[in-house]
Amino acid sequence: ATAEAFANQLTTLGLIASSATFSASTVINTSGYTTSGDKGDLGWKQNGVTGQTPSQSPAQLVNVSLLNDANGRQWAAVVSGAFPLEAAGAVAGGITSNDAVFAAATASGLTNFALGSGTFACTRLNLKTSMSLCGQNDMSTILKLIDSGNSTVVYGLTVTDVVLKNFKVDGNKANQTLGSASPWRGVYFLGACHDLLVENVLVNDIQDHGIFFSDGGVPANECGKNSVVRGCRATNVGSAAHLAAAGPGGSGIVGGHSTTVFESCYATLNYLNGFKSLGSHSQCYSYSNLGGGFETGFGTDLSKDIKYAQCFSIDNATDGWRNQSEGVEMSWSDCTAKRNGGSGIMFLNTVDRATVSGCYFVNNGQLSNTVARTATRCHDGISFSTTSGVPTNITVTGSHFFDDQAVKTQEYHMYFNGAVDGIDIDSSNNFGVAKTQALFFESSALVGGVSI
Repeated sequence: ATAEAFANQLTTLGLIASSATFSASTVINTSGYTTSGDKGDLGWKQNGVTGQTPSQSPAQLVNVSLLNDANGRQWAAVVSGAFPLEAAGAVAGGITSNDAVFAAATASGLTNFALGSGTFACTRLNLKTSMSLCGQNDMSTILKLIDSGNSTVVYGLTVTDVVLKNFKVDGNKANQTLGSASPWRGVYFLGACHDLLVENVLVNDIQDHGIFFSDGGVPANECGKNSVVRGCRATNVGSAAHLAAAGPGGSGIVGGHSTTVFESCYATLNYLNGFKSLGSHSQCYSYSNLGGGFETGFGTDLSKDIKYAQCFSIDNATDGWRNQSEGVEMSWSDCTAKRNGGSGIMFLNTVDRATVSGCYFVNNGQLSNTVARTATRCHDGISFSTTSGVPTNITVTGSHFFDDQAVKTQEYHMYFNGAVDGIDIDSSNNFGVAKTQALFFESSALVGGVSI
């Protein structure tokens, strides 16, 4: 009785070390994990299992919901709602690895987890089907890759019904080893992963891609099917050094499926593209990336039914949108391409069935005064170009094209090169002043394929 009277003053480590005897089904509410008030407090109930290895922590048992005391009696976590990983020994501070606790979470029978504020160092958090991880917000709860971790930080292999919310992933890329194997992603779903929610997650300082949905080269996997990415940000992803070491370089938000929905996501200051994604995009912003704003590039079978509504591509080093031999059944509605180094939209080679409606193309071609035009690098509002395929069946309607700079850069509002076909430019478009002229057809352009 005396032991039980003082039991609730115990920390969880104190309970693990305790040889006191408690009555069956006793519940002890610990005051913290290591020290009182360290956010690791939780209720533990003696579950009747005895004869276990004495003094085993949840991490040692590889199960966050169990511990053993010094008598070999087992205690089970009393969980209501999300299990706080600090209660199993997760520690903030950004130095001590939390790999053992994260592995114990994945291996346990629980699926709903929470993390408080702080920087939690790790090599990797492996996801499982139906797992949910929720932090405080994307600035105060941080998963940080340890020095020389050389790993994807959050990884899901063929998982479904996963929820990730309200935390930051810090890839600590300055302290990782470069190479071509590309394991250093922020949040990485691989294989037949679907019905996922990634919300208010910030990926920053990642060596490779920030958030990546990959089918692993097998389109039937449909990675990202019926999934939502909402309010996420990708910043400072990738590097020239990574590309030079035979890695992909790194883009902010990558991959997906025609049913993936991207809502109010941001990508900025990434080495390659802000977005290299599929699916539907609404109110997404891609700006000041060292490559392009938005790009397709996963093969025609996958690059179908891509939508952009009220999206912005601003101040990117190359094109605002680039569709390079991929893109079928695409649409842009009320979007803005502004001050990009290349074209606002680049339709290159085999792009088929697209509509551009009510969009703004303003002051693009920022490189036009310093970089020579080629068939694959243009400086226009919209460029239609071909080197090995033909952009076809594209309608531009109700859109605005202008350059209001003192030193103009948007060379042509629309540029046509090669055997473009089925291009419809209707009279509702508004063409202001351009650097050179509104429309330009190269001698190679199939003028009969364009209706104005």
